[in-house]
Amino acid sequence: MEITSWTHNGAIYCDGCAPVKGCSDDRCGDSECCPQPVFSTSDEADTPQHCAVCNVFLENALTGDGMEWLRANLSSKHGNVRFKDEMRCFYGLRTVNAWPALTSQASAECLQEAITQRMRGIYGLYDATDTYHLLVGAQHSDLGSLFDAFVTAGNGNGIECAGECRQVTAEALAKFCAACLSGEIVVDDDGCILDRPPSDGGSWSEVAASAARTILREFRIEVV
Repeated sequence: MEITSWTHNGAIYCDGCAPVKGCSDDRCGDSECCPQPVFSTSDEADTPQHCAVCNVFLENALTGDGMEWLRANLSSKHGNVRFKDEMRCFYGLRTVNAWPALTSQASAECLQEAITQRMRGIYGLYDATDTYHLLVGAQHSDLGSLFDAFVTAGNGNGIECAGECRQVTAEALAKFCAACLSGEIVVDDDGCILDRPPSDGGSWSEVAASAARTILREFRIEVV
């Protein structure tokens, strides 16, 4: 059995910082007297544990409640960035499939909250000005045209265009998805790119709604 950490008098220590045994009895099982092994096999805790002396992460397993706590912590705008990066990496939370689906209403406000949680939790984007790198070419052949129409209609704040890619803030992406889902992106302005039919056929309303759902699936967000 590999000993990874020890508990003594209510505190937990790494191998290097563990206190010396308080007695000569090798069979002593009293953690108040002698350090006892912990997190050596399948022991779990409700939070990530750190050494009481040097603060090194003890790489303990988490309970179900512990994983729920960690996801909420990573999705918060508060907390230490380095700690969050370490936790996200060790517990395998760097991919969207490691997270349960989020449900959201179709309004821009609700979608922004959901997208922000994902951007913070999975990708470590904490500031309101942080942008997500969206490869629109992989989403839909008409998505670029939709973004162009959205931007030229005065909604360009938070969207940077670069070929098939868009750098988008959570606020801008939420407004775009909400406009697509509601059909409000389809306007009848002379010369608007939406005056031309979608290259893949169908209607702009259908293309827009499909594009928004594809983007939200990338974040595992379900609109209800």
